[in-house]
Amino acid sequence: AQFWSTSLATILKAWTGMAVAPDKTGQWELKKHHAPNLFRFSRAGEWVVLGIGQDDLPFQKELLAAIKRNGRPVAANSNSWLEIAGDLSRLKSWLKLPEPIARSQFQLSVTSKGEDLKTRLTLTAPEKFDLQLEPWRVPTNTIREPLMSFTALRGVRPYLEQFRAVRDYDLHPAPNQIYFWALEQIPMQTYVMAACDDATNTLKRIAPKLMSSLSSNLFHRQIGKIVWDANESGLVWQGLVPIVAPFLQPVKEPSGEFLFAGLFPRSPHKKTLPDEVLSELNARTNLVYYDWEITGNRIVQWQNLSQLPDLIRGKNLFKISAAGQKFLTALTQRCGNTITEVTLAKPNELLLERKSNAGFTAVELVFLVHWLDSTNFPAFSHQVPLRPDAVTNSAPKNP
Repeated sequence: AQFWSTSLATILKAWTGMAVAPDKTGQWELKKHHAPNLFRFSRAGEWVVLGIGQDDLPFQKELLAAIKRNGRPVAANSNSWLEIAGDLSRLKSWLKLPEPIARSQFQLSVTSKGEDLKTRLTLTAPEKFDLQLEPWRVPTNTIREPLMSFTALRGVRPYLEQFRAVRDYDLHPAPNQIYFWALEQIPMQTYVMAACDDATNTLKRIAPKLMSSLSSNLFHRQIGKIVWDANESGLVWQGLVPIVAPFLQPVKEPSGEFLFAGLFPRSPHKKTLPDEVLSELNARTNLVYYDWEITGNRIVQWQNLSQLPDLIRGKNLFKISAAGQKFLTALTQRCGNTITEVTLAKPNELLLERKSNAGFTAVELVFLVHWLDSTNFPAFSHQVPLRPDAVTNSAPKNP
């Protein structure tokens, strides 16, 4: 407890430039000008309670009273690793979530069973979720083995249309079903297909805006350009690097039309999507989201894929610290299958259930490390040092 007290006080002083103010009971607090403006470190019995909030911390007082009364803040649960309950509306300034998710109450629990972690997250909204759960339209002619991951999502049109990018590119109506998958052999073989009733004409309509907004930035970065490929009736990114050839094109499947995008040309595979995957999708009428992956192998792929946004934006490629790299390397050797499912449990309730070895998917683990390694931690974005060609002889700038 003393180590935590000293270390947290040191961190807060480095962060805010202000020293904590101790009192006679052994607890201390720090008040600053910006929200959250109050930090308080308290001790009760064998427990440390750290409170962070605005102006007052009534729940911290309740926890301290419960500890004095019962010897612990909540009832013991030997199988529970983590339990969190909260109100997402209180985090609207941090998390840019679509409605009504942004106003939902949530309950999160993580328990263990053998070598697996069981994650359960419930979102309860003030009104029903506007999910259009039409029958699955899996593009089975395009999605083929050997798979490393597979994701299916449906009923999301009303939520996608709330995002600015969808409106800016006039992608209306927005897709109501989206499928992601990755293949084993090459790290960049990751693909996405979005159901679109008139894919060819939709792409022709949005192509000029995509080419205009992306090609100029790519040209200045000297990393190729976006062009129209008449043979494929779609967009391709020319001149990036030899092993990557991003594309966007329309595809017709027995289940309908799709917009098809990927980072690497499709290689011919004859083995079709396993029947077990299709059975999982059709087993429940209220299934909204299904995701399966081999997490350890997928971490390596996401380490490569995560560099692409920085390349496009002209930033230095993010370099994971030695500690972060050791962490991810250890996980690649220990993480097997991760399965995540989201169902519409009630008209106003979404239920996420996950079975995993580490509690997170590969993309979550990679960006968790990016966040921890960020120069502007604890913000929810990462900044890398300035590009060498951006440094001038003028006044020095903070990284």
